[in-house]
Amino acid sequence: MGWLKNITDTLGSANNIISNIGMTKYKFNQIMTYITGASGFVDFTGRVGDGSFDSGANYSCRESQGGGAAIARINGTFFNQGLSAYPAQYAPSLHIVYGINIAGEEKLFMEFTVLQNTAGAGTPPNRYQTDNKWSNTSVQYDQNGYIDGGVGGTYDTNTNMSSLGTD
Repeated sequence: MGWLKNITDTLGSANNIISNIGMTKYKFNQIMTYITGASGFVDFTGRVGDGSFDSGANYSCRESQGGGAAIARINGTFFNQGLSAYPAQYAPSLHIVYGINIAGEEKLFMEFTVLQNTAGAGTPPNRYQTDNKWSNTSVQYDQNGYIDGGVGGTYDTNTNMSSLGTD
C-alpha cells in the first residue's frame, strides 16, 4: 500500500505548539515539519501519545550534530533532548521523521533536521540526526508534536506539520 495523507496542521497565528492530533494509527509514519520562524528561543521538544501527549520519563534518544559523535540520552520526558532552547535565528528549519507505530512494540523514530543558522551564503546550515524511542508498548500513538518545553518561544504563523501513513 502506498503512503496516504494522514493529517496536517498549519499555524494561523504564533503558538508554542505545533502538532498533529487525531492521527490515524498507521504502522508506518512520515512526519514533515517546516518551522517558518520563531520569537525568543525555539524549543524542539517532541512528544507523542494516545489521546494526550505522554510527559512521563518514557523517551530515549541518540543524537548527533553535524555528523559528530553521538550522544545518548535516557529516561527523558520528550524527544530531541539536545535540541531545546535554540535562538530564533536558527529558523526556518525542516524536520523529517520516520516512525514505526506497531501495537505491542516500543515505538522507534529516525529524525533528520536542518536549521538555517544565520541567514546568507556565508554560514552553512546546522544539521542534526536523532534516533528516538518511546517505550510505551501498550498503545499506538495518535498524536505527535513539538511543544514549548518552558523556554518561552513561539513558532511563527504558517509553521506546518504534515503526516503521511501506511500499513
